[in-house]
Amino acid sequence: MKVCAVIPAFNEEQTIGRIIQATKKYINNVFVINNGSTDNTAIIARECGAEVIDYCAKRGYGAAQYAGQQFAIQKGYDYILQLDADGQHNPSYIPQLIESMQSGNYDIVLGSRFLTTSYKNFSLMRKSGIVFFSKAISLLGHTNITDATSGFKIYKTSSLRKLSKPSDINPAVEQMMEIAKKGMKIKEIPIEMPIRNTGNSHLSPTRFSLYPFRAAWHIIKVLIFK
Repeated sequence: MKVCAVIPAFNEEQTIGRIIQATKKYINNVFVINNGSTDNTAIIARECGAEVIDYCAKRGYGAAQYAGQQFAIQKGYDYILQLDADGQHNPSYIPQLIESMQSGNYDIVLGSRFLTTSYKNFSLMRKSGIVFFSKAISLLGHTNITDATSGFKIYKTSSLRKLSKPSDINPAVEQMMEIAKKGMKIKEIPIEMPIRNTGNSHLSPTRFSLYPFRAAWHIIKVLIFK
């Protein structure tokens, strides 16, 4: 199985090194999408053995995610694992994600915070939003998922090719709705995800406040047009 890891990153110099080093214990080829960082993220990533794809200016998380996935597709990888650079996604779970993908021939395997107790540390608003959109996708897509916004996941590349380009901002709900609508096989495994304690989230206060409206529109857009 030819697998690579894609890590979108914006100003994550405090954590990117150890994330790459831990990831490379399980996956040799690591691609970091340097999303317009103004610190030493790209330098540290290269020093730690990752191949870095640079954006000169910051774009949305979805744009960085898509760029990394398309790069991996062009390189001919069979599976693409994605994780964040901020330390919330522990690479020690990578073998479980890969094993689950292999054993069940799934299209996507997600790491779910809601199959553990780590979600309890989130704010009530954040927990409520994730639960609401996960239930909405489950209902409308005739599936059963608990963590639609999880960024820790592995895709089968042949399935990823069938999906549309997601929005540059807040892509998770839109992509999961399309995956569910198209009847793809989804698997979740329990993963602990602590709250980040360094750097800054890609969700600014403005983006966070707009997130529910954008996510709702993304679901409607998928149902009508995809």
